[in-house]
Amino acid sequence: MRIKKLFSWILLCSIPTLTAAAQKQASSTNKSLSSLRARAGDGPWDLWKTEPLHRRLLALLGKDEFEALRLNMDPAEPMAISNGIMSSIGLREHMGTEEEGALIIDLDHDVLEVLILHDGKTVSAWAEHNQYIPLPAKLLEQIQQRWPQPALKQALMKLQQTSAKPPRSSSPQAPVPSTSSSSALGL
Repeated sequence: MRIKKLFSWILLCSIPTLTAAAQKQASSTNKSLSSLRARAGDGPWDLWKTEPLHRRLLALLGKDEFEALRLNMDPAEPMAISNGIMSSIGLREHMGTEEEGALIIDLDHDVLEVLILHDGKTVSAWAEHNQYIPLPAKLLEQIQQRWPQPALKQALMKLQQTSAKPPRSSSPQAPVPSTSSSSALGL
């Protein structure tokens, strides 16, 4: 009987702890990316471990590509905001133009987009909820200068084609190199 009472007492004492832990996890799960607005000017390396960014990047990219993004953005430019879109571009140390990455966060619509350049020739792109985020003009200009245009165009067109919503208007885009289909992408 005493053991049963002791067990009940231990169980009752642990319930508030379990509830508090569940509430903490739920609040970080429900937290939107708009909370990152205050982190403009920080480097992306300062944000990798913050929630919900860390969890959402892992869910979007998987462990291997998340690690590639992390490495490809060290060093990286500080996070900048333009028309509600926070972004940064970086390059893997001693491997610029070969291994690079870009992180794009639509703060107003709570959506992540990631671009990764591998081996100087392959561009991979991911977007949450199949929502394409137009690239801010400065980021687009930087990518156009260093990344292979056919691979970039293909990756962005794939994102736009699978997009659940039409691309939202962003800041004025950089000059368009050629076809009309690339103009919708900002290329």
